[in-house]
Amino acid sequence: MSAFIGKFKAISSSNLVAHYKECGMSDDEAHRMASLTWTLEFSKKDTIYTIKAFQGHSVVVNQFQLGKEIDCNHYDGPTTKAVMVLDDNKLVVTFGDKKGARSVYEMVGNELRVTTTMGPVVSVITYARQ
Repeated sequence: MSAFIGKFKAISSSNLVAHYKECGMSDDEAHRMASLTWTLEFSKKDTIYTIKAFQGHSVVVNQFQLGKEIDCNHYDGPTTKAVMVLDDNKLVVTFGDKKGARSVYEMVGNELRVTTTMGPVVSVITYARQ
């Protein structure tokens, strides 16, 4: 998990409009969200991990312990039950929503790749370490 500690800025993405529409956003909202550039910051204190997602003046913060359920905050306000586990050097987040959403965070060289599956939609965002 220590490989994830640090700050990462989004450098590329694929299929985000479809992802946001699957979340229930309108076409306009989905395009607006897909055009935003996010920065992620991972930190750890004792057994508590923190992920901060920054976009402009907006910050979404989630704190978790591996294997324990949390109320995961989202960029659009609501929370979802989620469990984060480490699986073969990948951080896997399984959300307790009706669509069976799941995000996999993995380090590929000095880049962080986040692959999210929601229903039939798979999206990918790649971040460069800052």
